[in-house]
Amino acid sequence: MDEFTGTKKTMQEKLAELQHDKKVLTIAIAVIIALVMANYLWSNRGGTFMVQACNNNSDKCYTLRAKLSAEWRAAEGTLFFSNGGSLDFSCSEDFGCVDSNDTNWTIRKINRL
Repeated sequence: MDEFTGTKKTMQEKLAELQHDKKVLTIAIAVIIALVMANYLWSNRGGTFMVQACNNNSDKCYTLRAKLSAEWRAAEGTLFFSNGGSLDFSCSEDFGCVDSNDTNWTIRKINRL
């Protein structure tokens, strides 16, 4: 007897339920993987972002608007300061970010604008 419904189930019925549950679980896992991949691809495209930019020479940090290339960790971008100034920088996976004055920066995305 089925402990929840009080009815008897044949082995074939139980097997059919398990196969259905397996299909549902497989679809759910595929959807989750697709969502994770879409999120990764969406977050790694270029555009305008709010960033936390820390000048490693002065230990000062700023929350700034920045234009970042798609693969900005190994490419270029521009920081826009509130006084109207801007600063171009380039980044590499190995050496971090450096501006045109050879100042080292640590730049972290906050959100997309």
